[in-house]
Amino acid sequence: GLKDWWNKHKDKIVEVVKEMGKAGLNAA
Repeated sequence: GLKDWWNKHKDKIVEVVKEMGKAGLNAA
């Protein structure tokens, strides 16, 4: 289910979100 998918990928997702956040702050 979705929870299993999230648990499998959350570390990578968090890293990507952090990078996107940094890029957004730098662009602003």
